[in-house]
Order: sequence, then C-alpha cells, then structure tokens
Amino acid sequence: MALTPSTTTQYTAEHFVESAGAILFKQSTREVCLVYRLSTGQWLLPKGRRNVREARAAAALREVAEETGYQCRLLPLTMTTRAPPATEAANCPDKPRVHLGVCEPFMVTCRPLGGVNNLKIIWWYIAAIYEDESPGAGEKQFEVRFFDFEEAERQLTFAADRDVVRKAIQIFDANYARPGEASIQTARCSRIARDMDSVKEAGDHGGHAQLAGAEPAMAPGAYSSG
Repeated sequence: MALTPSTTTQYTAEHFVESAGAILFKQSTREVCLVYRLSTGQWLLPKGRRNVREARAAAALREVAEETGYQCRLLPLTMTTRAPPATEAANCPDKPRVHLGVCEPFMVTCRPLGGVNNLKIIWWYIAAIYEDESPGAGEKQFEVRFFDFEEAERQLTFAADRDVVRKAIQIFDANYARPGEASIQTARCSRIARDMDSVKEAGDHGGHAQLAGAEPAMAPGAYSSG
C-alpha cells in the first residue's frame, strides 16, 4: 500500500467546525469594526460558525451582521490566491496568481479545539458596511466600535487576530487608496482608458492595435497578498 507523499492530517465531520468572519471596513473614514465581548473584556473580530448548507461567504456576512448590527457586502479585490481561474484550463498549475475583482477568503485560521483531534477552521473575508443604512441591533453580548487602522490593531486582544487585521489592511490599502493616492482599481481604469485611446488612434490612421484588457491589470508578483 502506497504512503501519502506528504504529511497529512484528516478530520471527520464530528471533529471539525467551520467558522467565517470578515474584517469590516467603513470606507469613508478608513476605520475597522471590532466587537468587545462584555463577559470577558476581549476585543475581537466578528465571526461565527457556518450553518449546514450555507456558503462560507454568506456565513461571514450573516455572522458579521448578527454580531455588529451592520449590513455589509464583500469588497471586490485584486489579490493573490492559489485558487485557479473560474475558467480553469486543463492541467492548470497549482501556484499563486493575481485575480482581479474577486471576493475570495484572504486568510484562513486553523485552531485546535479541546478534546482529541478537534479543529476549528476560520475563513476570513474583507467587507464594508452600507454607510447609507442605519445599523440594526447587534448581539447583546457585544459592544461595537470603529477604530482607525493602527488603533484597531492595538486594541485586539489576541495576536492571531492582529495578524489577520494587519493583512486585511494591507490588501485594503492596495485596492482602495487614501484620498489623493492611486489605487489598484484606479490604475486599472486609467490603463484601460489609455488602451482605448491607442485603439482609436490606430484606427484613425488605418493601423491596428490590440486592447490589453484580456491581460492582468498587474503582472503576477507586482502585488502579493500572500
């Protein structure tokens, strides 16, 4: 009998639980939402367990809304992930690649639970509140507050959560720039506009030009979220 070529740990369904959460941004003020658990005095990131038949992204949005009272949406991101393209070609290599405008998990936490061979898996997304909507009532066990990026990282009780929010802020900053700065999304739009002008100019002179829209807005490796 052949052995598995790499170290493998397997868990049956009764030994693992999936959770999903999101780093919740208020884009206009560039702040992050944290929840304060009143019973323990801990500052945490909103998250919760995924239900049966529930998609991970849907679980993240539901849990964030339940704990904070804020309805929210996943933010489209240009990010690096090992997930293959939606139109995967045969024998697509397993490697990190840049995708445009995706709402994929940017991080996963694996945490041993009490007992023997028990595991908690937490999928993390990047989301933003609907700023034109008033928040509902969040769960009574939590106090909800927004902090600027540096303060949010300092407030979090656990080092693992600080790692998660630090990476989320890095990705958010690369995609959604401060006022007066160019973001990835802005740069992409500018590039497409320039390509359109080139095509028009070539047409006016009877020449040929190819629009580069089918190419990645950035070369792989130009920005990596890993």
